[in-house]
Amino acid sequence: MKREVVAQRYAEALLNAAAATTADTVGTDTADSVETPSTAGQADAVLAQILRYQKMGLSRRFLSNPRIPEHQKEAWIARIFDGPGGRLLRRFLNLLRRKGRIGDLDNIFHLYPVLYDAQRGIAKGRLTVAYPLETALFSKLQSRLEARIHKKLELSCTEDRSILGGFVFASGTLLMDASIRTQLTVLGERLKAAPLPLS
Repeated sequence: MKREVVAQRYAEALLNAAAATTADTVGTDTADSVETPSTAGQADAVLAQILRYQKMGLSRRFLSNPRIPEHQKEAWIARIFDGPGGRLLRRFLNLLRRKGRIGDLDNIFHLYPVLYDAQRGIAKGRLTVAYPLETALFSKLQSRLEARIHKKLELSCTEDRSILGGFVFASGTLLMDASIRTQLTVLGERLKAAPLPLS
């Protein structure tokens, strides 16, 4: 539990620094913090860097390996985190190394998109339909779902003919099953439980 709390604190610090419009401090200990320059508009760029890092399947074990010289680690960080948002991330990773928190890197990078979405009032959702939806119908359904959960939705859509019709919506712990398959199943259970008429 302690490591998750620490990872969240660092992820929040990174997000705050990335979203800041004035000089901000990256870190959780004032005695050894890193002053960063203005990073307005960097939150999206940092997110893109993190997603690219995750897709590359790289391991933070390289950075925590004491047998690897520090200059090689710094060169690796500079090569991986280049372009927009890269400078902030390079300084952030160097901070984690100095703090002995590089082992929390994967958890921090996992939490950053979650915190960023929450900050923007955005929820990720998965919509399952039996057949492709026309753009207008998809937009209408998305608007209704957003009104239901009171958040902006980023929807991914998949097709599953076995649901027969309707849709299944999932977001976090929320599951909304409005499929024809489920409706038929519920109807069948009700018919089974209904008392037979006396002759």
